[in-house]
Amino acid sequence: MVRSRTTWLATAAAVILVFKTHPLHLQPWTIAAWNQHRKSSYAQKDCVWISKLLRLGYAKREIVNALTDLKVSYSPAELQRWASGYDIVAIQEADPLFCEALGALNQCMVRGQNDFDGRGMEVESCSALILRNVECLRQESATLSFKPRRGVTVSREHFAVLVERPDGEQLVLCSVHLHVADMIRQRMKLVEYLEPLRAALESAAGQRGDGLLRTPCVLLGDFNMDPAAFEELSTEDPFWKQFRPIVPAGGATAHWSNPSAQGDFAVATSGRWRGKALGSPSFESFERYAAQVSQALSQQMRLKDMHRRCREVRSGLLEVENSLSNAVHDAILLQSAGDKEPLRAARLQLLRAERCLDRSLRRSAAPLRRTLLNSDHRPLRFEGVLSEEVA
Repeated sequence: MVRSRTTWLATAAAVILVFKTHPLHLQPWTIAAWNQHRKSSYAQKDCVWISKLLRLGYAKREIVNALTDLKVSYSPAELQRWASGYDIVAIQEADPLFCEALGALNQCMVRGQNDFDGRGMEVESCSALILRNVECLRQESATLSFKPRRGVTVSREHFAVLVERPDGEQLVLCSVHLHVADMIRQRMKLVEYLEPLRAALESAAGQRGDGLLRTPCVLLGDFNMDPAAFEELSTEDPFWKQFRPIVPAGGATAHWSNPSAQGDFAVATSGRWRGKALGSPSFESFERYAAQVSQALSQQMRLKDMHRRCREVRSGLLEVENSLSNAVHDAILLQSAGDKEPLRAARLQLLRAERCLDRSLRRSAAPLRRTLLNSDHRPLRFEGVLSEEVA
């Protein structure tokens, strides 16, 4: 017992000594990143349910209309518990539903203006940073944009944010959601596309005498390209050569339907970092969710089609019924023969069917549950220390 107590005291003394020697460097930064897949993007052609429903014979307009009525919901408890486990959370495609589920954490968010999608239409979605255990000292805006065709501008606003922890350590961060590189290259060089972000980083981090960034920087999120493709970018411009990729362990970070299955990662100018992708690289949860979306949309379109057909037939029967009632030469016969009754009975039967379909449509409108692991992108966790001296 005495020996055990002596060992414990020796261990505690060693821990205290280490913390006194390296009080700042042993505290890792904990940062998360996640492209949570906004609901308003469910109509994009690369979504797996779109191609599936088109193969089943549904028209694109039908699918888009059904998606408008589709409801999804988040678990506020799950999202808040997850976000509360990090100093900083980088979100891509933050939309009103997601932000509402964050509750009070929504007040800790730095977010950009709404994105303009591939059609040049404004959508309620943006890149954002949730800053929990840090103070925001400075933020610089960078709008990344290009013109896919005349009269159309695609854009996303990013923020380079200089933050400071209570221990005084500073870091510049940016929640990154780049457009697909192949689309950009059709109009401009990738380095030109990234020029606004470079300017924002230089302003937020400051520059040393040799032109390199003074404050350590971390960019993380959905780059829509493999880490190797980003490394190729550094050969084009010395500025981007400062950044080295931090590839999260665990396999594919995005579902195969995305432009890059390894497109979610981080890049940093300094420090020792490691990352991990949460959930499964085979995306079973997303596949199940995609099947639920396909089933819900298919059921909704079938019910609406049946409802429309019932209404059309009922309207036709009503016209025939009224026509018979108004026909003078049949009026006397109808009063006694009751030939109108079968039409009326059929019409009322169709009306009851419509009401039954209305109830089915309301039941089918129950929201689908979104979770951390049923997105087409896996949440990422990064830990790092800025001192290169730490073993």
